[in-house]
Order: sequence, then structure tokens, then C-alpha cells
Amino acid sequence: MQGIPPLTTDHQLILECLEVLRLISERLETEERVETEDIRTVLAFLRDVGCECLAHTEHLLLRPALARARRREDIKLLRTALALHATIPALFDDTASDVTFPKHFVHHAHLLTKLIGDLIFEEDHYLLQATLDLLTDPEGQQSVEKFKEQEREISAIAAELSPTLRRIEMKYAYPRCI
Repeated sequence: MQGIPPLTTDHQLILECLEVLRLISERLETEERVETEDIRTVLAFLRDVGCECLAHTEHLLLRPALARARRREDIKLLRTALALHATIPALFDDTASDVTFPKHFVHHAHLLTKLIGDLIFEEDHYLLQATLDLLTDPEGQQSVEKFKEQEREISAIAAELSPTLRRIEMKYAYPRCI
């Protein structure tokens, strides 16, 4: 596979963010105390890193790959991935707007973590390789290079925000230790 190292690192950080969101949701489900600022911080990370990363994947890799795909299996795979990518912005907005309504927030947070987690799994295990295999022409390679460039920018944001995310993770994963 043509490696995209920043993407691999970003995916790991996004998965960590989803785990923190899950931990917070579990606390809300059991009516334990959760700080609203922690929720907002986790959602900001997810927006600035997770949603941006997935948007770049959609626009710079998946759509150009779909335009080049000829095999029915590739077309179906890419269309499904694009349909899932298209649901993320609205689901994220619903989750973020429900912060003050714990029951609704928990429901949307569960859907969001499942959807993004599944997309990352699919991308890491086969979708990105299939996509990159379709982008071997000069225009496709330009798209891949632009994607890598934008992912480096997102990686810088992720690196800056990750200590705060990890502090929040520790707070909710090991509440008695802090």
C-alpha cells in the first residue's frame, strides 16, 4: 500500500477521541456528572480533526476514485462509503446541538461513534488501498498529493490538541485516580 502515515496517526487519534466520547456517553447514561466543557472539547477535536480528515478523504480520494472506477464491486464500495461520509456532518451537528439534552446527546453520540469508527476500520483495512489503486494516473496522483498535504495540516492540529484529549480521557477512564 502507498502509505499515508499522517492518516494512520490521525485515525488512531480519532479512535481515541471516539473512545472518550463513548466514556462520556456512558457516564451520562448512568446520570453521573460530566463537565459540559469536556464534551465541547471532545466535540471540537472530533470536528477539527475527525470530520476534516473524513471530508478530505471523501473529496480528494473517494470521489475521484469513483469517477475512475469501472468494476461494479469498486463502484458499489465507493458509493456506499460516500453515502456514509455524507451522513457525518448532519449527525455531528445533531450530536453537538444536543449537549444540553443528555438522552438525545447519548443517542447521537453512540450513532456518531459507531459510524465514524466503522468508516475508519473500512478505510484502514481495504477501502483506502482500493481507492489509491484507482488513482494512479497523473490527475489522481495530484489528488493524492493534495490529500497528503491537507492531512499534514490536520496532523499538526491533532498533535496540538491531543494532550488535552488524553487528559480528558484519563479523567473519564480512571475517574478515581484523578
